[in-house]
Amino acid sequence: MAKMIDLMIRCGSILCVVAGLGVCAGCEAMNEQALQSLLDSGNPLVDPNDPGDQTPSTGSSASALVYDVDLAGYAGGETGGRFDRQATIRVFDDLNSTTSSNVVEVIVESGTPLTSGELGAFLFATHTSLYEEAQSTAPADLAFVNLDEQASTITLIPDAGTQAITNSLNTFTASEGLVQDVYLIDEGLIALEFREEGSIGGLIEVKGTGILNAGQGTYRATFGGWLRGSEPDEGADQGTG
Repeated sequence: MAKMIDLMIRCGSILCVVAGLGVCAGCEAMNEQALQSLLDSGNPLVDPNDPGDQTPSTGSSASALVYDVDLAGYAGGETGGRFDRQATIRVFDDLNSTTSSNVVEVIVESGTPLTSGELGAFLFATHTSLYEEAQSTAPADLAFVNLDEQASTITLIPDAGTQAITNSLNTFTASEGLVQDVYLIDEGLIALEFREEGSIGGLIEVKGTGILNAGQGTYRATFGGWLRGSEPDEGADQGTG
């Protein structure tokens, strides 16, 4: 718990709305009514008039809210550097109680860390069913998820349990073109804050273990963006995090 409290102190102002979550890293998720209230505040992913946009690009066929965000931060390990990247965040409300205890599922994608060799590439899913490129033979939760309806936040804490780590593809890169600088995420925090008129802000602060070496890497970033289809006109306040 001390690590989580320290993490929250260092992460910045957005964590004012999720203060105290460190004491419930493994707590039960909030109820489905709270989830639906949050999702109803945004626009649905699927346009019923567009037959070509009926399925999200992730491995799940469930409907989702899709946010396009700008991601800026620092990734470090054997090497490291600052980055500015685009990312996609998908929030799913179709729950599978057979294989997941999460009240909501989330996937954050920016490139493909295992294959792209790009500095700052990032992938984090709360359940193995959300992966697009590879499907696990053993569906499993990969994170503890907390939805705070009152604060309009979702907080994700990586699950370091054996089953989660064994089935996880949650990774980031800390260099360009160096496979040994790909890290498997095993601790930290991701916070999403849902704002008015379809905007979103948040932060990522996680640590990982090198896939091809035993070294440790860190990934710190903030992000801000908009629900897909609700972006303001050019020149308007972009509401970044």
